[in-house]
Amino acid sequence: MKKILLLAFALWGWSASAQVYQKGQTVVYVGTAFNESLSYDYWNFKDFRLPPAFHLKVEQGITNRFSFSLSSTHFFYQVQPNLVMDTMEFFFRVGRPYEYSNRFQKYAYSVVPKIQYHSRFNKRINGYVGFGLGVRGYKVSFFKSPIERIDDQDHWLTAEFNLGLRVKMSSQWQAYADAGFGPTALSAGLVYCIPRK
Repeated sequence: MKKILLLAFALWGWSASAQVYQKGQTVVYVGTAFNESLSYDYWNFKDFRLPPAFHLKVEQGITNRFSFSLSSTHFFYQVQPNLVMDTMEFFFRVGRPYEYSNRFQKYAYSVVPKIQYHSRFNKRINGYVGFGLGVRGYKVSFFKSPIERIDDQDHWLTAEFNLGLRVKMSSQWQAYADAGFGPTALSAGLVYCIPRK
């Protein structure tokens, strides 16, 4: 942990003097996310290690303070429920008969356009608040055999609110972390600043 902190401070020291957030700049956030849907699934399959959601966000600076972004999350997993829970537990938790416990598969996604407000702490640290309305959904499949299955899917409107922090590591790379409510309730990763011509 100490080595990681020392490396982070060293990268801050090597960074250029430009601000973390700039009007007209396009940046790409790539990271992982955890939300209430994954939390629910984690409870359902507590003996199965769920992969985190993949988070991707593209942001364009509109003014010195406001930006527009398109945020999306995606996660997919499959598990054999009969290996991680008993017959009755499977039925009560997912509402399907045990004969459909050969394999359980889920894909979930969200796409949310957002407006973000940026507050500059200094040349290396930027805080932001984001809010947006978009769509999210899922598709789950319960398999009785490789070809016999029951599919269930749904899509609905969703809102997202986040508080976040970006830390400059170099002229083109930053680290980010944010928390809030919605499809990307907890998220962290890297930010790539696309060079302007």
